[in-house]
Amino acid sequence: MRDAHSVAGFGPSAGAAEERDGGYLAARRNSRVGAPHPHGERSMPFQTSRVILFGDCDPGGVVYTPRIAHFVVEACLDFLSHALGGPAARRLFALGILPPARALSIEFLHPMVWDEVIAIEVVVERLGEHSFTLAVDAANAEGTRTFRATITQVTISPETRRPVPLPLELRTALESTGRG
Repeated sequence: MRDAHSVAGFGPSAGAAEERDGGYLAARRNSRVGAPHPHGERSMPFQTSRVILFGDCDPGGVVYTPRIAHFVVEACLDFLSHALGGPAARRLFALGILPPARALSIEFLHPMVWDEVIAIEVVVERLGEHSFTLAVDAANAEGTRTFRATITQVTISPETRRPVPLPLELRTALESTGRG
């Protein structure tokens, strides 16, 4: 397992939160590649883990539903950091693109609670001319699937805010991870 190198969001100061907290954000997630998928569906999924924090939960100790979208984004940034060989947001900006989400779909399958560790797998589902879709699948320590999601990100020019083709380096990195 390796420590996650991703940042918590997209933006010029995306790494600032990790720098301010002494690496806590990275320490709470661990990542690895090549773990067998519990359902045998995917060849080489990227896997990251996340501890459900007190702040992720409602007063009853169950994950507050909108936080799951954040978990998806975190896992996808971890995946992109691995694929691109460095912090995802910084690498994408260096490629001259912004990657806003065009679509996000989440299916909630089982409640998650405070202090629970979830394993989150990410694979490339589709590569398009101006976009890519990642599939995300999460399970708790007992192997019960907690949620699954897809996120489609579009590559746009920072200047025009219009779609641009996937940079070759990004396409190659995503293709090299294998598809689900």
